[in-house]
Formats: sequence, C-alpha cells, structure tokens
Amino acid sequence: MRLVGETKVLNEEVTLRGILEGGSVDFSGTPGSRAADRFTHKVMRGFEPNGMGPTQAGEHLGGNLFAALKFEAEFPLGLPEEFGVSGGAFYDIGSIWNVDTIGPPIPMSTSFRARHVIGLSLFWKSPFGPIRMDFTKALEKEPTDIERNFDFSVRTDF
Repeated sequence: MRLVGETKVLNEEVTLRGILEGGSVDFSGTPGSRAADRFTHKVMRGFEPNGMGPTQAGEHLGGNLFAALKFEAEFPLGLPEEFGVSGGAFYDIGSIWNVDTIGPPIPMSTSFRARHVIGLSLFWKSPFGPIRMDFTKALEKEPTDIERNFDFSVRTDF
C-alpha cells in the first residue's frame, strides 16, 4: 500500500510531499515464512536493500510486515532553470519486522523498531533522464543495520 499527499507552497516553487507505505504478508496455515517471501527491499532511504530488520547469524531475514512514513520537500537552488537542477530535504521513519519461522523465536523480530533518517537530495533533469542523488544520515538505527549514506538513482515522476 502506498498513499501520497502533495502540495505546492511559496508561489508554487516548493513541493511538500508526505508518503505512507506499508505491507503485510500472511502465511496462514503454513509453519513459517521463507526469506524469499518476506519484505527485504529498500523500505527507506539511508539503508542498504535488505540492510535493516531482524537478523540471525549475521544475515538479514526481512520481515512479514513493513511500514514507512516519509516527508520531503523539493525546492529550487537558485541556479538557472535551463540547468535542470533542484534540491530537496527529507525525513523518513520506518521499519521491517515480524519473522515467523519454525523453531525458537528470533530476538527483536516481533516488534516495530523505528529507524529515523534525515537527508538532502539533488535532482537533475539530465539528457539521459531524471537523476536523483540522496545524501543521508541515520539518526536512529539498530546495531545490525547496514547504512547507505549516498544513493544514486533514476528518478521517477508520476
């Protein structure tokens, strides 16, 4: 599930966005979920894909539940418009949790443990397509989480 709210402020030069994402996988009638079936994707900026959530023997297991709340602002940087460059700032909070396995329960896998991340973004409408660069800092994380302080991606706009 993904819900997005967006508005423009300050003479429609600044875009404010709020995004709520969440998911649940139910394995009713089976003894436990498999790692391939759980949420392991990049839930929020600032962490590697499959770099947060419950772990066992040093391996991230994913989870049957995930939730993230993201706030972001996109704004001009004062550069000429023909450069196609703008900036952004964001704050994300989220988690992956709930692992059901056969055998003893996995420590810290049953409860929502919020991670908090702040960051700055640089957007460029390049000749090759829209590019996004995120610079992040985790404010709250778990010891086993794997941080990613920089991310380069192709941006999508709908």
